[in-house]
Amino acid sequence: MLYGFGFLDLRQEPIILTAPDSHGLYYMVEIVDMWTNAFAYIGGKTTGYKGGKFALVAPAGKARCPPA
Repeated sequence: MLYGFGFLDLRQEPIILTAPDSHGLYYMVEIVDMWTNAFAYIGGKTTGYKGGKFALVAPAGKARCPPA
C-alpha cells in the first residue's frame, strides 16, 4: 500500500489531478478537508479504473484573486 499526504492551496486557481489508467487494479485517492473529513474519492467504484483528469476547485465565494 502506498500512502501519501499533501496540502493544496486552491485560492489562486484550481488544481488538476490526473489519475492514470490502472488496468483494473484497485486504487483510491481520498480528498479530505483540513480536519481530515473525507468529502470526495477518485478511483475504484467511484470513478472507475480508467483514470482521468479531475479539477479541485475552491468553494464558491472562497477563492481570492490577486490584485491587478
